Amino acid sequence: MATYPHPYEPDQALLEGLYAIPDADRSLTAAERDRLHAALQQAEDQPADAGHLAELAPDATAPSALLGGLYVAASFPEPAQVHDALRFAAGALDGDSVACMTGALLGAAHGVEALPIDLVSRHELAWVLDTLARDLITQLTDSPSGGEYNGGWDPHWWNRYPGW
Repeated sequence: MATYPHPYEPDQALLEGLYAIPDADRSLTAAERDRLHAALQQAEDQPADAGHLAELAPDATAPSALLGGLYVAASFPEPAQVHDALRFAAGALDGDSVACMTGALLGAAHGVEALPIDLVSRHELAWVLDTLARDLITQLTDSPSGGEYNGGWDPHWWNRYPGW
C-alpha cells in the first residue's frame, strides 16, 4: 500500500479540521462544535480515561461514535499506538462504532500503514478502498484523464471512471 506524507500531528489535524468547518454551515450547531472541542481538550488533559469515554459515547448514536472516536484518536496520537487506540475504543458501549471512527481518524492522520494489518485485511472492501485512494492521488498529482488544456496520458482512464 502506498505511503503518503502527513504534515500534521493527529491532534493538530483534528483541531484544524474542527476549525475548517465553516461557521455558516448549519449542519453543526455551536453547542455541537463546543462538544467536539471539549472532547479534544479532555483527550489532552486526561487521555485514555474510560470514564471520559463512557461520558462522550454513552449510546449507539452517530454523535457518540464521533465524540468517542475523536477523544480516543487524540488520546493515542502516535502511529505505534493505533492498535492500543482501537482496543481502547472497543471498550465503549458501542465499541464497534467508536473503534470505526477512531480507525478512520487515525488512518487519515497516519496513512493505512499505521492500521493493524490483521484488521485491514479482514475488511471485505479493503482492495477497493485502496484502489480508489491510489487512483484519487494519481488523478490529483498526474492527471491521467487530462485537463482543460491538455490530453490525458492514460487512454483507459475514462473507461475506468466515466465522467457522466
